Formats: sequence, C-alpha cells, structure tokens
Amino acid sequence: LGFFATGSAACAEWSDPCDDAEVIDGCGPGPAVAEDLQKDKALMWSGRELAKMQLSGMQLAAVWMGRNVSRAITAAVLLAFIIATYGLLIKLLAARAGQKRGTLVWFRSFDLRLHDHPALVYAAAQSGGGAVHCAFAWCEEEDALQGRWALRGTFAALWLHKALDALDASLRLCYGQGLTFLTGPATAAVLRATALELNVETVVTSKAYDPAGREVEDQVKEALAEVDVKLIRLNSSLLEDVDAVKVDMSDRDAHFGSAPAFLAACSTKLGPSKPLQPPSVLPWGVPFNVHGTSDEEARLNALGWTETQALHWVASSKAAWTISEEGALQAMQQFLSRAQTRPYRAQASATQCLSPYMRFGMLSCRRLYWEAKKAMDKQLFEIFWRSLALRDFANWQLWLFPQMRDQPIRVHYEGRASSVDKDTLDCWKKGRTGYPLVDAGMRELQATGWMAQKVRTVVATFLCDVLNISWVEGAAWFHQMLVDADPALIAVLWQNAGHVGLDQQSCGLHQGSQAFQDEVAVPTSSGVLQDAWSDCFRAKCCSCRIDRDGAYIRRWCPELNCVPDPFVHCPWEAPQDVLRTLGNSYPQRIVEDLTIAFEASCASIMEQRSRWPQWTEEGGDDIIVLPQGSTVGHDGRRARISTKRAFCTKLAQQEEHLSHSGSHAGKTASHAASSTRASDLSERSILVRKLPAAKTERRQKRTMANHH
Repeated sequence: LGFFATGSAACAEWSDPCDDAEVIDGCGPGPAVAEDLQKDKALMWSGRELAKMQLSGMQLAAVWMGRNVSRAITAAVLLAFIIATYGLLIKLLAARAGQKRGTLVWFRSFDLRLHDHPALVYAAAQSGGGAVHCAFAWCEEEDALQGRWALRGTFAALWLHKALDALDASLRLCYGQGLTFLTGPATAAVLRATALELNVETVVTSKAYDPAGREVEDQVKEALAEVDVKLIRLNSSLLEDVDAVKVDMSDRDAHFGSAPAFLAACSTKLGPSKPLQPPSVLPWGVPFNVHGTSDEEARLNALGWTETQALHWVASSKAAWTISEEGALQAMQQFLSRAQTRPYRAQASATQCLSPYMRFGMLSCRRLYWEAKKAMDKQLFEIFWRSLALRDFANWQLWLFPQMRDQPIRVHYEGRASSVDKDTLDCWKKGRTGYPLVDAGMRELQATGWMAQKVRTVVATFLCDVLNISWVEGAAWFHQMLVDADPALIAVLWQNAGHVGLDQQSCGLHQGSQAFQDEVAVPTSSGVLQDAWSDCFRAKCCSCRIDRDGAYIRRWCPELNCVPDPFVHCPWEAPQDVLRTLGNSYPQRIVEDLTIAFEASCASIMEQRSRWPQWTEEGGDDIIVLPQGSTVGHDGRRARISTKRAFCTKLAQQEEHLSHSGSHAGKTASHAASSTRASDLSERSILVRKLPAAKTERRQKRTMANHH
C-alpha cells in the first residue's frame, strides 16, 4: 500500500506542470500567458499524454522500490518473526495454564541429605505431575550481618562446601539432576525470583531454630506470599520441634532450665517419628541456572576459602572423615559398634564422632535414635538417648534466649571483671598453656577443626575459671575453628563454662560434671572450693580420667614423648633430669597455682552478684524471669536456676560474716546505753532485732524489683 500511495503521489506531482509556470523577479504571469497555459493544460489530458504520464509514475515507483529494497526485506522478516514469537508465546502460556505448578525444595546448611528428609518427601508426594527443583541459597550480605558469628571463612564453611558437593552428586546419581547453588543480595529476593521463573506453587524447607535462620524464613515467607507462593517448614534436624516444649514449674522449689525437667516435657520419651525413606523418583523440570552457579571454585570463594586452602585442610584433617551422606552412615555404624563394646563412651559424648554429620544434617537424628535403640541394651540406650536429646535442649534454650550467643542468661552477671590479656588468650588458642591436656585439645582443634566433648569442657573451664577470660572470647574461637560449629551447642557450652547459663553444674572439672567422673577417688579439699578446680591434684585426675595412657597428649604434644607415663599429665613434677631433657621445648605453666586463680575468678563473680542482691535467693541460687513460651502457665514468673555450690556457700559465708559483725556492733552499743540490763539479755535482744531487719530489708528490695 505504501508503494501505490507513493507512486500515485509522484504521478500527481509530475502531471501538473502548470504549477511550475515561469516566474520572473517574484512576479506572477500576465493574463495572456495565463490563458495560453489553460489551453495547454486541457490538451495535456489527451490519451497519449495520459499514457505517457502513467508510465513515468511507474518508473518513479520502481526507482523508489529499488532504493529501499533492503529496508523492505528487513521489515518483512521482522514482521514474520514477531508473528511467530507471538504464536509461540500463546502456545506456551496455554500449556503452562494446563500444567500443574511445581515445588522448590530449599535445602539448608543443616539438612544436606536424602534419607529422612521431610521436605524432599513432601515435594515428591505433592508434585502430581509438577516439577520438583532443588536449590541451596547463600547470601554473603546476610551472613556478614552476623558479625563475629558469620559462617563465611570458618572451618564449618569449608565442611559445608564439601557437603554441598556430596549432596549434588547424590541427587545426580539418584534422580538425574543436581543441586543449584543460588546467590544474591538477599535470600528472600533470590527465592522469590526463582519461584517466579520456575512457576512453582510451594517452597518447602527444613525449619531453622537459630535466630538468624528464623528471621530469614520470615522474610522469605513474606516475599513468596506477594507472588502467591506458599512456604512450608518441616522439622528435620531435631528429635522434636522444641517450639512446642513447655516445662511444668508448678513446683516452686524446682530449678528452671534443668535437663531432667526438659526431657520430662518432651514427647520423644516414647520415641520420635520413624525415619522417612528417600523418594524413589523425582519429576524434574528444566534445569535452571539464572540465579545460581555450578562453578565449584566460585562457590568456594563465596564461602570464604580458596582451592589451595581447601586442599591443605583436607590433607591435615581427620582421615576417618568421609564428607558425604554415605560416610555419615558408615560413621554411625562404627559408633554403634564401639559404644556397645565400650559403654562409657556413650555417656561421655554420645555423638562426638558424629558431630559434624549431625551439624550439617548429613545424618538424621531420628535414624540415629532408632538404629541405636536396636543396637544397644535398654540401660545403655537410656544413657545415649539423654545425651542425644541435649541437642534439642540446647536449641530450646537458644529459642527462649535468642541473644545468648553474646549476652548472658543470668543478666546480672553482665559486666563482671575479667582478664583482657591478649597474650594469655593467644597462648590458650595455640595450645601453649603448659597444661598438657588443654594444650593437646587446642592443638587438635587448630589442626583438624574438632575435639572430643570432654576435652571441650576442659579447655572451656580452663579459660573461664583459671585464666578468668570472658566466655564470649572462647565461644567466638570455637565458632571460627570447629567444623561442627553449632550455634546452640556452642552457646550452651560456653554460657555454662562462664557460669552465666542455666546450669552452672554441668560444666567444669568438679565431681559430677561432664569432664570429671567419679571413677577416680578425689579427696575433699578444705574450704568451700571442694567442687571446683581447687588444686593441681584435681586437674591431674581429670586429665588421667580423659586420657588414661597419655596417648592423646603425646600425639598432639610430641615434646612430651620423653616424659615418663607418671608425669605426662603433670610434667612440672617430673625429676630434674627429665626436665633438663625437656628443656624449653614445652612451655612453662602460665598459671602455677590453680587454687589462687580460681579464687580470683570466683571473687569476681561474687562481687558481681553482690551488686544485684535482688537476683539472688536466700538459699544462694540465682533467679531469672521465665521467658514467654517456656512453661505451662508460669511465663513471666521469677524462678530459681541451678547455681554452683561454691557460690552459694560463699554467699552464705558472707552473710554469716555480716550478721556476726552487725551483732557484735549492736552488743557494744547496747552495753554502753544500758549498763543495768544483763549482758546476755542485751546480746539476745539485739541479735533477734538485727537478723529479721536484714531479712526484711532484702525482702523490700526484692519486692521493689518485682514491682519494677
């Protein structure tokens, strides 16, 4: 149409030569000339001239078409492409409208397995023809907001990298398609975009119990709701969903936060649910990689490691570890066979060899529970179950006290005097304290990223009780170095080691603690420190209890190979010829008198407690306010928590000393005021007045604090 219109316009323009009459000096034609032009115009419309005019118009049109032929071809091709694309889009939209929307399985850092994976089983059951996609999301910006508790650059991040590799290989082997590693500025934004791209109806994941994980889940849920996508969270990392656990505090004399009370409130006393079998098939969709990466080196760099560092760590780490789901199941079988032949190991640290696999969800705690129940006798299994349930107990505490990684549960302990000697802290980190068991544990941690649970208790108590360094420093170092760095377990261990957690009795080198068992008869020392690290003898007994033959110490402290067995736990007591042979190869003790060191640490705690008497019960136990959701109808009430006997005894001694001092001063004043009254009556009356007055004053302070 454009060609014909152009040709007609050209003909019309060319066929009117009268409009081009000669004009001279801007003047129009005269009358005679105009008349002649009209005659000529009439003659031009003859048939001959008309044919000539039409021919010339066609020539002009042909010239125009020749000049624009390339433009015309391009326009035609473009028009055809648009029509074809539009048709294809209509077909795709029609097919998509008739197809069931799929499911996205959002793997987390604590559920990297196929067996007993509720989210994966749910996705396979709900697919109904819709595709199932598997992805792991990592956002450096969110991780950096955690500060010293960031995962990037830690040994745990390196284990995570290897675990993701193993999970990707397992998915490809079993289902034909691997795991997509998603990256972006925020997890919520990345999953929202991925859900839109894949046209999924549901995102299903394992439930997180740490504060950072819960916050991310809330953000993801809100972002997905904007695009009509549901988020489903299922428990896969604990024996029980601890959000529903509430302890009974109807007995006002009970201590809150004790492990027996928690276990009594758990429904898993009858056993958790049976482990789930992995899906036989997964209906995969088209591969997607718009928001993800399959580059292993890029993923390693995102987690804060280089390939060279990773290879060096693998070469120096524990040879027994095979970082895969298959390796986790093999380790479980080895642990069960060893626990059956050496029962005390189950009580000592039920999951010590399995801790990295449990931390990253490569081994299901439910499967471990039921396998152990089949392999162990009833008495041994009861011990094992209580130890395994402590993981739930730790996560329950982290849910109730989300700030416990940095702040003490016993808030009145905040700000107590502690050492800030960086050189001493550095000696502890490098295993140069002069105490063989402590040094062996810290050197193993630095070399492999792991140590046994009892040794962790020893080194934690040494840092807090002997060196009087803040428990937060130790927790941060464990988070950096442990391959099984679990937010809840680390927080509970170090809170109790620093005497600021719910249970001061569960950590230490006293009789009844995890690190010190009653197999070794320890004489009672004088004074009030009989349940603490009161002398070198107790330290030696603890070391002998954990490492009887000294093989562990000699492995990680080879300088002590020349020291005879009786002195390997206390080389400072070796004969002089042995000490001369040892020379300076092994460091001197940074603290020689453990009793004085513990007294100083205990004094700082007692001084802090004295500043807040309203948070101390008359019997010496500390008091806290029960957090919301922790009890059956007693939230917000004040309750006792387990307090170290040494602190209670110290407090009783201080109160007794103050009472005697007040009584003596009162007797002197009474004798001067009234010499006629008998001295025994004076003493008795003033003592009777003094003691109730002190109790009344304490009650008034406590009442004011409660009102506040």
